[in-house]
Amino acid sequence: MLSLSRRGEYQQIAIHALSPEQLLLDIERVWRQTCQQWPKRRINLALAVHGQVDPVTGVSQHMPQAPWKSPLQLKFLLEEKLNVDVRVDNDCVMLALAKKWLNSNALSEFCVINVDYGIGSSFVINGEIFRGNLYGSGQIRHTIIDPHGKRCNCGRQGCLETVASLSTLKQLAQQRSSDGCDIAYQP
Repeated sequence: MLSLSRRGEYQQIAIHALSPEQLLLDIERVWRQTCQQWPKRRINLALAVHGQVDPVTGVSQHMPQAPWKSPLQLKFLLEEKLNVDVRVDNDCVMLALAKKWLNSNALSEFCVINVDYGIGSSFVINGEIFRGNLYGSGQIRHTIIDPHGKRCNCGRQGCLETVASLSTLKQLAQQRSSDGCDIAYQP
């Protein structure tokens, strides 16, 4: 399940996009509804996307929770269709940018860590997102912590994500509860 949030009065809308085309249509629908609420304003679009995103082109390389595996040119396609500026980046990067933009007193150096179905992070250094030479900064989920550990979705063994992500912790809790252990999980 993917969710979209619009700025202003907080609202979360659950969508079930089974294809990239449906996702684009759902984003457009939410954007148009927002524009109707604010008819005298030009409303640009910023999207926080799970998974790998090319920050220059705005292409979602891989959305782990989507039922499709192909890249999606979110920025280009939405800018063409909606005739507005579109910013697309990884969800952790966008969380860090939101913290920076919404809090003028924010530190100029901080790290956002997001533990969800996977693990991600984003670093702000001297007030700017630090991406590294190959845009790999913050990709801590694939740091190998146990070379003989469980195989990760990336193909390697023992990544941090295989022992500390919310998905893994849920699986472990379910295994232990089926083994007779009492474990309560609350999201």
